[in-house]
Amino acid sequence: LQDMRFDADGRLFYDQLHPEGILGDQTAVNGKIQPVLRVARRKYRLRLANGGPSRFYTLHVITQVSGRMTQQPFTRIATDGNLLPRALFNQKRIEISPAERADIVMDFSMYPIGTELFLVDRQIQDDTRGPRDGLGPNRRILKIVVDREPPEPDASRVPIVLRALPPITAAERASAPVRVFAFDRTNGQWAINNEL
Repeated sequence: LQDMRFDADGRLFYDQLHPEGILGDQTAVNGKIQPVLRVARRKYRLRLANGGPSRFYTLHVITQVSGRMTQQPFTRIATDGNLLPRALFNQKRIEISPAERADIVMDFSMYPIGTELFLVDRQIQDDTRGPRDGLGPNRRILKIVVDREPPEPDASRVPIVLRALPPITAAERASAPVRVFAFDRTNGQWAINNEL
């Protein structure tokens, strides 16, 4: 995901002199604005990576059920550090910050062919320094269409335990190097440990 801003001629615009970053008015998925992903009635692993410079996302998957838009469940299996220790089942929203990643598994087998789902963002953000509290209306990012049966039955399962985390001993903690990164502003510019 990457938010982008375009000028009046349709060219990508980025203000390099603005130290606070920029918020795009469009969100691209794999470089395309409002693309359509066609899926079979099976599970898919979706890797969501926030490639934008300033925008935070609060993502939901929604579809229309009995005339109402409703949130759809998914399973979160990974984050920046790769697989989580345990799968997080029946999630209905996911928040990702700039440069953050999240992997989810969506099971489309429960939807009849022709079902349309949407990955939407509900985060309210009008300032590059971060989002506001609360959620706004659904802003569609990706349309997902269930359009076929899988070529073979989907026997895949998301295990409860994904990976064991080895314990860290007291000796390892005591011998680990300590690094401090102080992020601050100096003369209107960003500084790390007082260095521009």
